[in-house]
Amino acid sequence: TLLGEPVDTGAAGRTWRAALLPAALPYPGGHRVRGVEVVPFSVLLQRLAAAAAQLDSPALGDVRFEYPIVAESARVIHVVAGAESITVLSSAGPDTPADRWTRHCSARIIAALPAAESAAGDAEKPDVSWDAAAITELQRTSGVEGQPFEWTVTDIEAVPGGLRGAVSVPDASVAALVDAAVHLARLLDGSDSLMLPAGLEGVEVAVGEATDAVVEVRRRADATDDLVVDVTARAADGTPRIDIRGLRYAQVDSVAMPTDAA
Repeated sequence: TLLGEPVDTGAAGRTWRAALLPAALPYPGGHRVRGVEVVPFSVLLQRLAAAAAQLDSPALGDVRFEYPIVAESARVIHVVAGAESITVLSSAGPDTPADRWTRHCSARIIAALPAAESAAGDAEKPDVSWDAAAITELQRTSGVEGQPFEWTVTDIEAVPGGLRGAVSVPDASVAALVDAAVHLARLLDGSDSLMLPAGLEGVEVAVGEATDAVVEVRRRADATDDLVVDVTARAADGTPRIDIRGLRYAQVDSVAMPTDAA
């Protein structure tokens, strides 16, 4: 399964264990960041959402991505769900001492996202145009190679405060739709620096398949000049598929390798 198998670690809450193997990664395409294979944000978010679904929780808040999962060697992944939070950790082996596991991301379990604020009517349209090739070019110049999932983006247009794009996901994967949305959002920053998702205020991901969708990304005004966006994706019939609030990107110089050992 996506989460792996339930295991009893003796700790409170529920834990799922999965193996991460370089020859059988949980995404069909590559995702190399400055030459290092890294598990993409979309996969981590999918695992957090899957664990929340097991707890009948539709939404997550205060999601933090603290340390990337490097997929150059075999790792053991634990998804740990407590009463109020969910955490994704990894180690070189299942018997690694508790204090040697690396925490990669965490989220609070919440009942629902707050009501969304309507888009500002006086927000300006970005004075720029994009096409599908712009995503690939930005990836290349910032040091990212590969596309973790199969998806295509067409008809990217500027809208007040952001952009809108039509996304097609052949295998109906929600993770692929999230992946496409994250790539689209990155276009709103003109920098060619390496920038990766660092956290978000809240998220709700619909359970089930996701094929064609319209993704809207709106940039928030931020005192730090960081790229902070709200992202929504809706199916052709208007059904909400993804609602991401306050997704913040952080500039990254390199990807550090894990220091634990089996």
